[in-house]
Amino acid sequence: MSQDAIRHSGRPLIVTQLAVYALAGFCVVLSGLAVTANTTSGDVNASSGYTLLSIAAVVLGGASFGGGRIAPVGAVLGAVSLTLVTSLLAFLDVSSDYQVGAQGLVLFLVVAVRALSSRRPA
Repeated sequence: MSQDAIRHSGRPLIVTQLAVYALAGFCVVLSGLAVTANTTSGDVNASSGYTLLSIAAVVLGGASFGGGRIAPVGAVLGAVSLTLVTSLLAFLDVSSDYQVGAQGLVLFLVVAVRALSSRRPA
């Protein structure tokens, strides 16, 4: 969130930041309820497998590790592509341990291809 852009828009900075953080908290509550409904338990470690998936989905969607902007459509497409890879591996009866490794490999390959393609020829 750009503080200069908020000031130039004429909105109060504190109120805008409060609204953004409240919206983020509301989204966290909704995602927690969705995970609880999906796992039907209140286990603290129930969502530990989603950390790699969420980061990988955003990186596959076009974001860089250094920050910057990304279109929400890109993150959704990244999540869909990872879900398709996971579904394919589950269909092929691959162990869930290897599925996580495959997701990490996909993430590594995407980052490597981006790094190689962003190099400028000498």
